[in-house]
Amino acid sequence: MIVAAASYFALTAAVRAVLFFTVVFLVHVLVPHQSAVVSALSPLSCDTMEIVSLTRFPVKGLGPSLLDSVHIQGSGETFPDDRRFALLKKVNVDKFDSANPEWLFKGNFLCAFTAPALMARYECEYRIIAAGGSSSDEERGSSGTHNVRCRQSCGAPWDDVDGPSKRNTNTKIQRLLTVWERDENGKSQKASSSPVLGPVDLATDLGKEETGAFFSLTGEDVVCVTAEQAQSKVGDSRSITAHNHQFGNTSSGVKANGNTRTVHIINAETVRQFSDAIGIPLNPSRFRPNVVVSS
Repeated sequence: MIVAAASYFALTAAVRAVLFFTVVFLVHVLVPHQSAVVSALSPLSCDTMEIVSLTRFPVKGLGPSLLDSVHIQGSGETFPDDRRFALLKKVNVDKFDSANPEWLFKGNFLCAFTAPALMARYECEYRIIAAGGSSSDEERGSSGTHNVRCRQSCGAPWDDVDGPSKRNTNTKIQRLLTVWERDENGKSQKASSSPVLGPVDLATDLGKEETGAFFSLTGEDVVCVTAEQAQSKVGDSRSITAHNHQFGNTSSGVKANGNTRTVHIINAETVRQFSDAIGIPLNPSRFRPNVVVSS
């Protein structure tokens, strides 16, 4: 959705007001004891509610990566690579320590808050790709499916992941970002034009440098940043999607469980009612949720 700067700031008060229904659910509340696989258009426990969309935002402020299904690995986790990267303004670079990251207000970044019209110009595709896992019989279920792959293929349809095994620890993980520019009417040119960036591998320093350099051409000097991840144990099946810091808009996760990871859920019907009440058309995607439900 293209949002002009003027309309964005005109709605600031409304956006604040809508926070009463923009509920941020911590993952440890959603999946307190085990991992979970969630699919779009799947029913919830309530008979009158269903999940209508699943979305991650790998780079804070850039466009969404729409998913058919998502695998949340366990207590305290979030969507795989959701807001894992951010475009930090160079003037604020001293505020971020990748080894000991802390939550930062979104005004420190090039994002939809600081440059809404600019960021709306771009359409993105993001994939987590890993190879090198074992496909031995002992790691296959009775149905013949690859259990390791099922555990690690976390964001369908984009991700293509075979989990590492204890006998093969040389798994190469790529986090590929590709960016296209929309036309003057905001329509996608993904099918008809070449990308303006990428694919670049954000798992590498070079990929982050290229991304920062590209968006610095827009007039704001930025660097692409991410938090350093703790080293995984040999054969750790969670190593591919270990995600300890999220560049989110809320510090709720810090207050609740000591880190920034959250899952953002919005009810589409509540957005519709609020939209009717203020007389301004709103789309749930405006609030950049991970999960949209419909009741």
